[in-house]
Amino acid sequence: LDPTVAPSTGTPVPGGLTLEEGIHIVRTVAATGKLAVMDLVEVNPKLGSPADQELTLKSACKLVNAWLSTSERKVAPAK
Repeated sequence: LDPTVAPSTGTPVPGGLTLEEGIHIVRTVAATGKLAVMDLVEVNPKLGSPADQELTLKSACKLVNAWLSTSERKVAPAK
């Protein structure tokens, strides 16, 4: 994601995806029913100001929520 929506990361990518683009990608892939797991990396709440940290965590939560709120999401039963 672009640092304007996720500044607290060890690998900022200026000109990266907007949050809306990231959410669209997650929802599109999740709608196929083939998104089984999601690995959210490079979120580092120890970097940046408190405002940067909060913005990054909120963006990360929105991406995870985009997947979890997709009705096509299939969850394997617990063993």
